[in-house]
Amino acid sequence: MRRFNFQLFYLIVFLIFSCGPGRKFIEERKEPRFVELPDQKVICIVLKGNADETSKLAFPKLFRTFYRIKENKVKFSIPRARWIGDLSKPKEFIGHFALPISDNVNEIPEGSDNDIMITNWDYGLNAEILHIGPYDKEKETIEKLIRFIHSNGYEISGLHEEEYIKGPGLIFNNPEKYLTIIRYKVRRK
Repeated sequence: MRRFNFQLFYLIVFLIFSCGPGRKFIEERKEPRFVELPDQKVICIVLKGNADETSKLAFPKLFRTFYRIKENKVKFSIPRARWIGDLSKPKEFIGHFALPISDNVNEIPEGSDNDIMITNWDYGLNAEILHIGPYDKEKETIEKLIRFIHSNGYEISGLHEEEYIKGPGLIFNNPEKYLTIIRYKVRRK
């Protein structure tokens, strides 16, 4: 019976993740923009390898831990990742996978994966854009964002970050409808 409850729980999480935001949210983010964001406390796990494979390992571990944190005031968290690596060498990517948590959380629950840690992601001024479609088709959107950054007198000062607004789920899995915020921390040149 306990196994059934976990399956039901994960089904609900993936269904929520599959739903996505409204039209206004999408329209406001389809073009590059600058946005000031506060720093965010997160639970994080770092894995090396192909993004598709590592994300399938990372996010279930993070969600299991996230929902076991009793002090957490954040009830639902949008998954995100920061990436280090060359796009031409996907097996060498280093992914920092994370879920935002509330500032009052100071420890990981006992029995959680040993690789999960609490850390703070610095933000400040960022440039971001919404990518609509499969992850392997992000290149054009990324290039558009980078051109926007440079043409406005800024340079990238942080890692490539993705926030997965709508992505793979157990049902309604249509990669053409994935919604991903692509983000870079920036500074004046």
